[in-house]
Amino acid sequence: MISKSFFLRQSPPSVFTLCIVAGLLGFISICAPTLVRSDLISTGPIFPWVANSFTMVTPFSYVLLMFCGYFLGLLNSSKPWELGLSTVWFFPVLALIEKSLVITSHRFFALEFLFWLWLGLAGVAGVYLARLRRSNRL
Repeated sequence: MISKSFFLRQSPPSVFTLCIVAGLLGFISICAPTLVRSDLISTGPIFPWVANSFTMVTPFSYVLLMFCGYFLGLLNSSKPWELGLSTVWFFPVLALIEKSLVITSHRFFALEFLFWLWLGLAGVAGVYLARLRRSNRL
């Protein structure tokens, strides 16, 4: 049995590791709820499951992103904006790859960044909830 003091003695994860974990958790948070649905039509040229995920973002996705931010906030004491927005860094990278391979895709690229920021706010809220929990105010 692992005691609670075992986790307190461990060093915090590196920034690189934290960014990778945050990006993967955010990717799963957005894509997992739509993978369950079978009535969606593939719309993206290279990453159709990601395109489907953004056309059908559910409230459950926001809850999952908030949970990811909460988890990251418990792991690290970095700035809440950095931790929360790191949950959605994966999507602009995929969009840049898709845009470089298929020139006609992502015509509203600037608006997509605003949408990713909006999604990242759920992660930021989760980090702030973790901070309140760590300070014993919640």
